[in-house]
This record gives sequence, structure tokens and C-alpha cells, in this order.
Amino acid sequence: MRSFCLGFLVLFYCFASAQKRFVAIIKGEVDSSTKRVYLKYDLNGVTSIDSASVKKGIFQIKKEFPIPIEGVLETENSLKKVALFLESGDYVINLKREIQVIKAPVSHHHYSEFIDINNTLTKLFPLYGTLSQQNDTNGLKNLSKKIDSLQLFSVSLAKKYFKENPNSALSLFLFEKFAPANLDYELNEPDYQKLPDWARENMKGKEIFEMIQGAKRTKPGSNAPEFTANDASGSQLSLSSFKGNYLLIDFWASWCKPCRAENPILVKAYKKYNKNGFEILGIALERKGAKANFLNTIIKDSLSWKQISNFAFFSDPIARLYGVQAIPRNFLLDPRGKIIARDIRGEFLLQKLEEIYNEP
Repeated sequence: MRSFCLGFLVLFYCFASAQKRFVAIIKGEVDSSTKRVYLKYDLNGVTSIDSASVKKGIFQIKKEFPIPIEGVLETENSLKKVALFLESGDYVINLKREIQVIKAPVSHHHYSEFIDINNTLTKLFPLYGTLSQQNDTNGLKNLSKKIDSLQLFSVSLAKKYFKENPNSALSLFLFEKFAPANLDYELNEPDYQKLPDWARENMKGKEIFEMIQGAKRTKPGSNAPEFTANDASGSQLSLSSFKGNYLLIDFWASWCKPCRAENPILVKAYKKYNKNGFEILGIALERKGAKANFLNTIIKDSLSWKQISNFAFFSDPIARLYGVQAIPRNFLLDPRGKIIARDIRGEFLLQKLEEIYNEP
């Protein structure tokens, strides 16, 4: 099963060039008892909130963005909310009894299809962890097929929309939907070149270019790029210190549900093969200020191996070095420090380790 937490699901895009701006005008109706409505969105890892007062059940928010962005419009206490894809255009929203998006740019309607798929996947991910703990092999296979089917549909839909209009406001969003399907991320370079100027010239576009270069550096058979950082205890740790053992570099995060669902498998693998010299090094793409949650998750999920986090989210220097733009991702290294496999997960990881150590 290949499930991912993408950068755009939590942090959508970063700052763009000043050459083009996107202005969204959001109007709507709410119950007369509602006093304010709020528009929440993330830029560069920082959550921002704009609001507007409600007069006689009517509200309006006008907001300019550097690039198209995901947002959530909600009433007080989050009693009613709706996800929106924000670009230049007019939005008419009904937040009274039933939530309705009466009017919005076409990009939002395409975006809503992906939100529906993501909501379904979000409900399935916890089942994966439960079945793993129960060693329910048949249940895992059936659930994996269902999740894979949904993700493949999402990828094919993104490719279809991107091919039809690579210059749309949704283009960068679509690119980040289908790009992770290519384990060899450099295969995305031709589509990257089709992105509009505003998408390639903003910070996120430049990071994608770096990730393409990172993918070229991390092909199986390549020497794993060296790095040094402080681990969770504050001690300095270098990749080269693991030479002599097989090592799984695991990119994850405490907020990533597919990552957390995979953790029971990693715990099982580590307990079984660590005595043979198998090691795991976790690289957690946590947000700034999330250290407490990061450390609590390590304890809660029984992750007894070394962990690193620079608390830089998807701008983490190690993630960028390895071309990581979606998690979970992993790289299996041999004792010489060469990459022998990428994105080997679940039962496939256990099978690979069984082959390596000849121990069923």
C-alpha cells in the first residue's frame, strides 16, 4: 500500500513572485446568530486567519494571495466549515442549514473531488494500524487494495486535469498530487517544465526543482547523501556512523496518519532484526514548535531507534537533500551506505529483511 502525506495537505504553497497576485472575493450567508466568519490558510508553515463581521446574515471577505492556495471558511467555534481552493474569482457560500458552494471558479470544483477522496482515505488509515497490530494479513491486503485503488484514481484524475490545462490556477496542486506516484521523482521534470511561470518561480516551485535534483542523487545503487544533525536527545549524529549495518532511513511525522499507521510494522521489523544489526533512523518533518508532540509520539508509538527533527516541515534540509516531498518515504541502505531500495513498506519491508538476514 502506498499512502502519503503531502506537503500541500497541511502546508499548501509558499511565497510567490510579485509578478502575479490572486484575489478571492468570498460572499455568503450564515444564520443570523453568527457574528463572525473566519478564513484560515497556511503559508510557509504559518497558519493565518482572516475574519469578517456578519451583518443581517451576510458576510464578505476579500483577500489577496501570492499564489492559489487552500483555505477553510468557517463560522464561530468551527460549527460549520468548508474547504475552498482560493484563486482570483468570486465565491458565493451558504453556511446556513446545509453548507453549499453556490458559486466558485472551476478550479475549486475540481479541487473538491480530491478533498472527497482524501476524506475517505483519512477514515481508512487508522484501520491499517489496527489490522497491523492484530496481524490480520487478509484484512491488511483487502484494505491495501482499497486504499491503493483510491490513490491510483486520485493520481489519474490529477494527471487528466493537468494534461487538459497545465496553466490553470490548480496546476501546482495537481502536480503535487500525481508527482509522488513516480518513485523516481526526476521523471516529473518534463511536467514540471510545463508549469506556468508563477508556479515555477515561487518558493514551492523552486523546492520542487531541488527535489527533482534530490531524486537524481538517491537512485538505487547511489551512495546515500551524507548529513549530520542532532538527534532527539541533542547528540550529534552522522549518517556515516551507521556504516557496517543495514539501515532504513524513514521520513515521517507525528501529524502524518499514514506514517503512524506504518509504525507498528517498523516496530515489528526493528524488534526482530535489530539483533542482526538492522538499524532505523527516523527523520521527522515536524513543524516549528512541535517538539513536545514529536517526543510524545516517539514514546506512544514505541519508536526505540534514533530520531532526528529539524522542525522545518517539508523545508527540512535532509528531506530536500533526499528529494522528499511526501511522507512516509524511506531508503534502505546496505552496510556500505549504498541505497538498495526506496519506499519499501509494510509486508514488503519484512520480506526484504527476511531475504537479507535469511531468517523467516
